[in-house]
Amino acid sequence: MFSLQDLCEWTNGVVDASESVANPAEILIDGIETDTRNPLVGKLFVALKGESFNGNRFAETAFKAGAVAALLDETAEFVGDATSIVVRVPDTHQALTDLANGWRGRVSPWIVGLTGSVGKTTVKEITAAFLGVAESIFKTPGNWNNNFGVPKSLLAMPAETKCGVFETGTNHPGEISPLAKLLSPSAAILTNIAPCHIENFSNGLSGIADEKANLLRAVPESGFVVLDKDGEFFSYLSSQVSARVVTVCGRVGDASADYYATAFDPATGEATICCARDGEEVTLSTGLVGEHQLTNILQGVAVAHEYGIPLAKLVAACPIKSEAKMRWEKQDKDGYHWINDAYNANPLSMSKSIETFAKVVAPGRKIVVLGDMFELGADAPLFHRQVGEVVGRNARSFDLFVAVGACSKEQMVAGAISAGMPEAQVIGFATVSEARAALHTSILKQGDTILIKASRGMALEKLQ
Repeated sequence: MFSLQDLCEWTNGVVDASESVANPAEILIDGIETDTRNPLVGKLFVALKGESFNGNRFAETAFKAGAVAALLDETAEFVGDATSIVVRVPDTHQALTDLANGWRGRVSPWIVGLTGSVGKTTVKEITAAFLGVAESIFKTPGNWNNNFGVPKSLLAMPAETKCGVFETGTNHPGEISPLAKLLSPSAAILTNIAPCHIENFSNGLSGIADEKANLLRAVPESGFVVLDKDGEFFSYLSSQVSARVVTVCGRVGDASADYYATAFDPATGEATICCARDGEEVTLSTGLVGEHQLTNILQGVAVAHEYGIPLAKLVAACPIKSEAKMRWEKQDKDGYHWINDAYNANPLSMSKSIETFAKVVAPGRKIVVLGDMFELGADAPLFHRQVGEVVGRNARSFDLFVAVGACSKEQMVAGAISAGMPEAQVIGFATVSEARAALHTSILKQGDTILIKASRGMALEKLQ
């Protein structure tokens, strides 16, 4: 909660001349909202603009819904009644960022920033859970990690927050740097570099690595960054930071990293973790399934322990309970067992999901349903074919492979067959609607376990 006076000071906003506010310090605002379809009572309505929307047009709706005040463009045409408090600024997006910066300064939490091509949300959940055994923590809600989402995340942070875990995402060069500046993190994690949104980066993976490194560059010398020592860009990323580099290694038994595992069961997520610096060791029953989760667990452990939490205390955070939707989310419906991993996808995350599903023990048939991956540029056909090959190499673990989407129908199917999947066990559909009709009328059987994964734009969850 902040006051109207805070709002004006932090954003250099000006209250409409027609308004008469006797004491702006006494007018309190209980958070912000940018969408009039959400609850607005007691809140500030921030009128953001984009290519296809203009929030300034909804100021009247916001006040009718109970907004305390509205932050509008200085040129927006709106005349409210005597109770409508309007603050004008040249640019509402910049004002939102300024407001978030002001609130961040008032709360003054210890912040860990997080970025990477794959696994950001999972590592966020793990890190927040481990820090939460000792401190009052706040984490990015959902996937609020872009130029609108990060300011909104900071503004959703309670005043009593001691530690914050915030994601930063990008799909174009130049997006991470201002977010990193706003977060001003004391620590950072970079999960990995993969061909995600690669069509927007002229230098390919190197360009993505350089963009992600902007978060690491924002960490001061007094802080630390956590990196996978086996990552393709480890040497480059390490050279870009002034802070201390803390390493993890996802290969069991490799004691060359600062944090490593002497044992890990990918079927249950139980890991025995060691810290090379002080010799502390702990066994954590995380419940996180898949070999790739070991690196994720180690990154969260590293942050919590470097913050000052003894490893033994991290047991209290297990099993890790994630609030993330459509990320390996298990759902039973109409006699089918769905594993919904369809929030998003790129070649790396696709491969990890396929390999993890291959090791899942299921009572009935196991069916892999994969859809198109977007923003992969000119190499999209190749990437789709390579994902199909991963399916083919694990063919003995699956009863059926269903490819959905124009590129998947051609390239994933071809890749799977070339890598060993029998043609009789491979089916392709051009659209989600075609696939859904076939699945529910002639393909699925009671007791089947089905993995679904694709880029968000495919909306593959509609198959359920």
